[in-house]
Amino acid sequence: MFTPEEIAAQEQYEFTKLRIDYPTIGEIWTRFQNRSSFQRPYTVSVLENIKGTFNYRELIVEVGATEACGTSVSYGQTLYLIRSANGTDEWGNHASVCNLKNENFAEEVKSALKRTK
Repeated sequence: MFTPEEIAAQEQYEFTKLRIDYPTIGEIWTRFQNRSSFQRPYTVSVLENIKGTFNYRELIVEVGATEACGTSVSYGQTLYLIRSANGTDEWGNHASVCNLKNENFAEEVKSALKRTK
């Protein structure tokens, strides 16, 4: 869907390394009360803004079948997230199998960013 070169070259994309934080008791209770079968909120920490700036404290993860872009994440997990640079579309702080990438992809984006400077 995306290539590292596209992420590096096109201004409309940002790319961030995040960690899924372990929840507090209050967060667990709130999530339990507001459960959705399609989306789950997770508190995150920004580990590295590779391109652009991620200004959210929470990541909304689409859950379900991968055919519908669903995915699953674990507490403590590191994620690489592609998002819209303007942050106003559906990708503002949403994650799915469609916009999550691995560390190899991240290294390729970093290399492509160095080449474009």
